[in-house]
Amino acid sequence: MQTPRVFAPTDPGLVMLSLSRAPVEPNYLLAGHTDRFYFYYKRTLGAQGTAICNTLQNCCERDFAKLATIFGVAPSGFPSHVYVTDDISGAMHYGCSDTEIYVGMLPTLPPTTDTYCLLLAAEVVEVFEAAINVGWDCAFSHGEGLSRVLANALHAAAQIPELVTAPVWLDKTPPVGGNRFNWVDNTDPLDTNPLSIGCAVLFLNWMNAKLGIPWGRIARAGGETLEDTHAAIAGDRQGWTKFKSEIDARFPPGKASGLKTDNPFP
Repeated sequence: MQTPRVFAPTDPGLVMLSLSRAPVEPNYLLAGHTDRFYFYYKRTLGAQGTAICNTLQNCCERDFAKLATIFGVAPSGFPSHVYVTDDISGAMHYGCSDTEIYVGMLPTLPPTTDTYCLLLAAEVVEVFEAAINVGWDCAFSHGEGLSRVLANALHAAAQIPELVTAPVWLDKTPPVGGNRFNWVDNTDPLDTNPLSIGCAVLFLNWMNAKLGIPWGRIARAGGETLEDTHAAIAGDRQGWTKFKSEIDARFPPGKASGLKTDNPFP
């Protein structure tokens, strides 16, 4: 079995990966479908599972169309089978191109919350990343970062504090590498490290909001590192230098940032 690719809460200890692939009857029930998505819920979730599936059904095709415009490709593997479960916190799938997707129930939020759409969108972004094949790897920090910022761009008001990672990179000091390590010139081969992901989401949002680069140009540029992405568009390899200077001026090192979001730039 492949390692799950997860959209995890900031505290990785909150993620439970106790699933086996392709859950079927009698444990999961089909709630409905669109052209590209079939939605199932764990039987024990009852009406709440049905309601979450309905929420996802109402946003999935619109999000898919917007992502197709951003990436300019049409991924294979659809229709997608999406399973709503209480076995995980966040969302996941097995492999970047895998369209079998799991969305975790959020016990503290209503089943109609747009956060479910954000979680599904993040996993669908990773399918697009695999399809475009320009260097984004959903198992690495830059690919995970892109999946998060694009999902948040589609559902700007849906992000919850448990999913925010930018303040972790700004404020926390890892055991090695020092505070605010350069995850722009370097790519972390993990998609669960909130330190590297926090740097990635900040840098990508900075490129979009501060440099004015559309998401489509960013997504289609790709690269093995975020500096590669910047260089392909801006024509220089000064992305980290310019970004770090602006970030340090706005959020001085050694002082709590107070940031509550992954995108402080709008």
